[in-house]
Amino acid sequence: MDTTIGSATVPLAADLVDWVRRASYIEIAQVAEELDDAVSERGRGQRPHRFQDAAHRLSELCGVLERIGWVQTTPAAAVTVDLDEDDGVLAQVLEGALELAQKEALADEQVRELSELVAF
Repeated sequence: MDTTIGSATVPLAADLVDWVRRASYIEIAQVAEELDDAVSERGRGQRPHRFQDAAHRLSELCGVLERIGWVQTTPAAAVTVDLDEDDGVLAQVLEGALELAQKEALADEQVRELSELVAF
């Protein structure tokens, strides 16, 4: 199944979607840490933008997961993504997926595909 996202789109192969999903969850964990830091900081009420920025980023990351799916499907499904959506959050998630794939010694072909998407 191929799902189209946005108008200026590029394909994301089925075998790469889970890497992007995993990277999205890692980004969400980072937002949670930012919120924890903001809550713990003195004068937190003087800097509401820290909460608002984190909430906005969390919303955008949830939007990415809404588009690609919150859980891995069987069989894996390809999607078509718009790299200009979500204030660049998807591009950041793709970079994170590439780093994750490189760390976990993903197949060279999959690393190359992710590299091309990040360069797009």
